[in-house]
Amino acid sequence: MKRITFTASLLLATVLLIAQTIEKTELIADQHGKIAFIKRYQVLVDDTTILHGDFRKLTIDDILIEKGRYMENKRNGKWTYWWTDKPYRVRSTGEYNVGQRYGKWIFYFDLAGEKMREIISYFDNGENANVKRFYTNSYKKEEGKLHLKMPDSLFVKNGKWQYWDQKGNLESTEEYDIQGRLHGERHFFDNAGNLDKIEYYEAGHLTRTRDKYDFQEEEIVALFDKLEVYKSTEPYVYDKEIAAKKRKFADYKKLSYGKIRQGKVLIDQLQFLIKNIDLLPKQKDKVESAFLRVQTDYSLTFPEINQIQISPIQSKIDHYIQIGYLRKRVEYGNKLLTQLDKLNKEFQILEEQKSDIENRIKGLEMDYQTNYPLIYQNDVPILQQHLFQYNKLSNTKEKRAGGKDLLHIIAKYETSYKLFRDVDVLAMDNYPPLRTKYKKEHFRIFWSEIRPIQSTINDYQKQKFAAEKTNIAQEIKINILLFEKNYETLRKQKPEIDLNYSRVKEKYQGSYMLVLLAEIIPIKREIKKYENLSSSSFKVEKGDSILLKTKELERKYDKLRQLEIDNDSKYKIFEANYAKNKANKNLYRKGKKLYADFESDNNKAKHMDKKLYFAK
Repeated sequence: MKRITFTASLLLATVLLIAQTIEKTELIADQHGKIAFIKRYQVLVDDTTILHGDFRKLTIDDILIEKGRYMENKRNGKWTYWWTDKPYRVRSTGEYNVGQRYGKWIFYFDLAGEKMREIISYFDNGENANVKRFYTNSYKKEEGKLHLKMPDSLFVKNGKWQYWDQKGNLESTEEYDIQGRLHGERHFFDNAGNLDKIEYYEAGHLTRTRDKYDFQEEEIVALFDKLEVYKSTEPYVYDKEIAAKKRKFADYKKLSYGKIRQGKVLIDQLQFLIKNIDLLPKQKDKVESAFLRVQTDYSLTFPEINQIQISPIQSKIDHYIQIGYLRKRVEYGNKLLTQLDKLNKEFQILEEQKSDIENRIKGLEMDYQTNYPLIYQNDVPILQQHLFQYNKLSNTKEKRAGGKDLLHIIAKYETSYKLFRDVDVLAMDNYPPLRTKYKKEHFRIFWSEIRPIQSTINDYQKQKFAAEKTNIAQEIKINILLFEKNYETLRKQKPEIDLNYSRVKEKYQGSYMLVLLAEIIPIKREIKKYENLSSSSFKVEKGDSILLKTKELERKYDKLRQLEIDNDSKYKIFEANYAKNKANKNLYRKGKKLYADFESDNNKAKHMDKKLYFAK
């Protein structure tokens, strides 16, 4: 039906636009009779009372202040209005449809540039409109819906309306019925955006009011309702904390001053309870589960610790469950969880330690029983006693320290066992051939050092306790390894001494007989003493000393021979120079005497250091 009506209107408008029109001018006076405005508009030729066509309204200065078109005395199409004061800004603009406002209309502030004051969007053939109004700073002022009230033909507010201050903060909202009366809730907000008051209307009449005190009290009641369920699940917390908060709430309702502040404190406390009280069952389950795991582990592996250190934790858990203050209970529960977690970690360490102790003791028992039965009979019971004392320890800290001490003792027995096995091999495989070698090549050492080892070995084999056997075994091992090393040194040392001595003697015998008698021949006596020594270590040390002497004498010999050659060569040059120039006889005599004195002193010297001194 609306589409047919609109099509008919367009057809009529087309016909009317073709109609003949003439332009008229009309002068409009103000209240004092002075010409103020000029109207120029078109009317029908057939009836000059009917406006039809362009319309303009101007000031006497020919400034346009209104512009649009008429159709059969009804405004139609786009219309624009300007303010009548300088600088003649646009006041409003929009469209008409056969006399009815249509679509979006925009209204502007006067003398405020192009800033919008109001936007009205018409719909439903102009019967309804959405409205937005603004402050001069462009912040929204109000927003809502208008309805054309009949039969008065006046626009009234309808539906929800919202209002803001000049900073953009929401101030209030309200509801209107189709008659333009307040109907429903009217909300007021404070500067922080919090709901401050609610008014309830029915057909324009205020029925009741709720303010911020009512809202706060209702919020507190709602929070208490949420906490009521914990009366059965968390009776201790309910009796202590929630009941105490209810007493505070009763006092709060009696307050005349500071009520809002006290209410906020109570709300924060209740919200904290609601947020955290659900943690209690989860924490309780964690505590009980952790305790059960720890108790099970310790009761099976360390019953002595379980009885003294673990079982008493149950009373702490019972106390924890009965704590009525939420924060204290959570803190106490966290401490229990930390303690149980530490005990669980301690258990893993102790379990590994105990397993290590038992396995190593078992291995030692088998080794000593098989190879050293005397020590097994005497020392293993001592080791078992240490294990018994370790098992009696009923504190995790003491158990851990006791386990370390016991492992240290076990390590000593293991080290001793390894030493015994090494000494057995040395005594069986190394000592007999060593004995034979020394007896054959170093008879004196054999009697003083090698042969007595046999009695030490015999003594070692008779020992019943590991400690004494260890001391003797260390002595045997050190001696056999030392004598083996010394034997190899002596085996190489003796031929080298003989060779070095023969070479040095041969060199000095032809050139320096006095040195031979003073320094070389005494070495032979030292070699004789060296051969008769009865200590292998002393003999090695003496042999090294002899080798050092022979090498040093050989080095000095070579150095002296080179110095003598150099001196002879220089003297020959000296004589040759004199043969060419015999002018200075005194100098020649001095040089000749100096060389003769050197040869005389050199020939008389009995020690190489003296001879080298003269040669230099």
